[in-house]
Amino acid sequence: MKKIIIASVVLVLAVWVMKECGNKKVSVIADKTDSEKMVTVDYKCDDNKTIKAIYFNDKVELQLSDKRNMLLIQGISASGTRYTNSDQSVILWSKGNTAMIEESGKNTFNNCSESRSEESI
Repeated sequence: MKKIIIASVVLVLAVWVMKECGNKKVSVIADKTDSEKMVTVDYKCDDNKTIKAIYFNDKVELQLSDKRNMLLIQGISASGTRYTNSDQSVILWSKGNTAMIEESGKNTFNNCSESRSEESI
């Protein structure tokens, strides 16, 4: 009986994640040591730049094509979602299927959109 309940909870969670993420290329992370990971989204940007964003409940871990990694905390935004470092010198803006990174007032990753694969979720 316990296994049926656990399987039902996992199934409901999987359906919710697919509904919330739509057609985004995502990876659901089922790691007990870091259970707050939600989804991973890959973005392709201008100038052949890429962003791998691992979204958590209130922060995002970024892996940039220039080999930098950073952790940003969710901030206040009137529209879309905004993540920033402590001194707000780096900001990830995302809205719908798009994103951009602003560093020290300059857009460094522009016109980023979710990269799609032939796989479906």
